[in-house]
Amino acid sequence: VYLPLTNENIDRLFNQELFISAKDLIYWSTVVHKQLHKQGIYLDLDPSIELPEIISTEPRIKFKVFPMGEDYILEGKLVYPSPYLEEGGKLEIPLSTIRFQAPLIRSDYISEEETGNAWFYIPPHIFDQARELFEKLPEANKSRLEQFSQLIYEGEEGLDKLRKSLFELESPAWDLEIVPELRGNFIQKVDLQVEIKARRSEEIDWFSYEVSYYYKDLSFTYEELNRFFRSKEEFLHTKDGRILYIVNPEVFFESSRLIKHSERLADNVYRARLIELPYYHRYMQENPAFRVLGDDFLTQLGIDLKRGHREHTEPLPLYLQTIMRGYQKAGYAWIKMLEYYHLGGILADEMGLGKTIQALAAIQNAPENTQSLVVCPKTLLYNWAAEIDKFHINIPYLIVEGDKETRVQLLQNPNVKLFIISYTVVLNDIDILKDKKLHWIILDEAQNIKNVNAKRTYAIKKIAAEHRLALTGTPVENNLTELWSIYDFLMPGYLGTLKRFKKDYIDDTENGPARLRRIVAPFLLRRVKKEVLLELPDKQEQVSWCKLHPVQEKLYLQVIDTVQKKLLHSPEAAQLNFVNVLAALTKLRQICNHPHLADPDILPEPEASSKLELLIELVEDAMGSGHKILVFSQFVQMLKIIRQVFDNMNLNYAYMDGKSKNRLQEVRRFENNPELQLFLISLKTGGTG
Repeated sequence: VYLPLTNENIDRLFNQELFISAKDLIYWSTVVHKQLHKQGIYLDLDPSIELPEIISTEPRIKFKVFPMGEDYILEGKLVYPSPYLEEGGKLEIPLSTIRFQAPLIRSDYISEEETGNAWFYIPPHIFDQARELFEKLPEANKSRLEQFSQLIYEGEEGLDKLRKSLFELESPAWDLEIVPELRGNFIQKVDLQVEIKARRSEEIDWFSYEVSYYYKDLSFTYEELNRFFRSKEEFLHTKDGRILYIVNPEVFFESSRLIKHSERLADNVYRARLIELPYYHRYMQENPAFRVLGDDFLTQLGIDLKRGHREHTEPLPLYLQTIMRGYQKAGYAWIKMLEYYHLGGILADEMGLGKTIQALAAIQNAPENTQSLVVCPKTLLYNWAAEIDKFHINIPYLIVEGDKETRVQLLQNPNVKLFIISYTVVLNDIDILKDKKLHWIILDEAQNIKNVNAKRTYAIKKIAAEHRLALTGTPVENNLTELWSIYDFLMPGYLGTLKRFKKDYIDDTENGPARLRRIVAPFLLRRVKKEVLLELPDKQEQVSWCKLHPVQEKLYLQVIDTVQKKLLHSPEAAQLNFVNVLAALTKLRQICNHPHLADPDILPEPEASSKLELLIELVEDAMGSGHKILVFSQFVQMLKIIRQVFDNMNLNYAYMDGKSKNRLQEVRRFENNPELQLFLISLKTGGTG
């Protein structure tokens, strides 16, 4: 595009010495103005300057097909939205005007109301588009091309060539008009457009909407399209005689899915749950033929879900602001955003990124005089307590354990903001829990409800709460029904029935995975260490706490009692041998690992050791995230118990203790085999080299 902005002219311009003729002013006000505007430079014309009629709106290429004698004419036009006529008014000029290769031409025009003459701006992309179309059209008689902008296709043979060519070239980028008497001879490709106009209902968790289907000048009803697609016919025949081939039926099926999840209020007016809308916000980003137009609230919902937080998030207390890392604050903002819109979600950060503190930050921000519930594995009860104490989070809490009477008393305490309870106890206390008014219910290691038929899973889903959150580094361990179970807890019905879920997302291997990602993504946040590595320290230590198993506790107290009687309060105490004290301390440590190490009569089963049960959970979680794990123990006998447990679990591992002969081979096997994730090592052997 030629711009009369030489260095000389620019100098004159800034010195207010540039004079532009009336003829050149037309070029400046259109071509120069538009090119400068692209660079953020604006050209203002004084209102007193009178210009001839200039049309600079965005044109579209349009072809019209009509018969002429025994031949058939393809006429090309440039159609401009009229800046003067009523909305929808068009001005047409011959497409052949592009032969001058000028961005500004003067031409006669016609419209529905008048004819006239004006200057027309032709954007650069129109030349490229027209050139590409003419190159792909079949050979034709061009005797009327320059004067009338028409190509002549002779006889039925020419018509057949034109029919095939236009079907292949049909595009939303240009328009095609076929006169009524020829419509039965052409098949038109339709890029179906779906538009949903949504608005928030009076009920906070619902929205109402209208849906429309169209393509250029065509419009369709839901019933019309539904009948067509159910008929399995290839072409849609319209009442005005057109034959249509819909190239993107998936947009109709997506809208049909929403309608099937909705209630009909009136003709073409439906009502659906708010949780249905985020899926279509995401689908709209992938498919421009599908549009959702919402009111201010629903538009803001789409914006917030896309960016993962609201414009303003309740600030964290100062002591948490200094402790929490950037990605953890982002996780807190995401949780608070879901809370505002009454939506549930899965915080699926990789193990070790601090899911617990992000959840605790949300709980501490809950309204005064509300209570919340965390359900976690028994081995993590004291981890939650330790996190609260470690970071001095101002949350009055109770760990719900003990006998039935004790648990009932604990759950009835009105001064507690957070109850922490294990999955094993929930089922026994469901009668009390289902009647409590909870602000948050949070499932830690939420994969524990993966068994949809388990009584525990059913019981947890019966607990009512205003807001729900799931924490898990492995939302899917074995199959996708586990994900369904978690979402069924978070937002019941969102993924349909289990039978429908299997049909739509598991059995449909072609489209199911993509649709499932789209439907779960708005409510799932996952970060892995490599994404936030810059915010992590070089080394991170995490202490996992667990309470002694009753068998361990009993044996532990017996050893302490024996030490006190024999070593501290006996006549021989004055000649106390510290070797005996160290032996007693070693025995206490062995009991903490597994009571079998101190008393061979106790079977080396996992159930007898809380620490071994916790180790199994940590290993499963880490392996599920694809990590390699080193398990050290000072006691070789403990490693033997762990080996037996892992063998029963069919876990593959490398092993090394003081008797190992092939140490380097085992190390290399562990390092080089990505499938080998576990390495059991005695502390003395592993600490050498």
